[in-house]
Amino acid sequence: MARKPWPRDLPALTTLHPNFHGWPAQANVLHDLIDRLRQTIDRVRTDQDRCFYPQTAVTRFFGVSPRTTTLAYQALVREGLLRCVRGSATDRKSTRLNSSHSSVSRM
Repeated sequence: MARKPWPRDLPALTTLHPNFHGWPAQANVLHDLIDRLRQTIDRVRTDQDRCFYPQTAVTRFFGVSPRTTTLAYQALVREGLLRCVRGSATDRKSTRLNSSHSSVSRM
């Protein structure tokens, strides 16, 4: 079954950060990225939950490593500014044991 598409109606990052042309040489990139993403969240916040920018888009736009983007998103999740929703069954617990794993081998 194909994944359900998530609507993304946010403005382009170039619209929200028109003066961004890279990081200064002495910048703490992770700290500065978190600050810029906080600004972005404040600008696009509404009363309803919305999908935020994919981490790959943020990585590409800001020219940072995927790891830096992941750390920034994790910090924003801890602060309560973002909520991470993964696949459709991540919060379900299995009620049945898989028969191939539940058998006990006897010697």
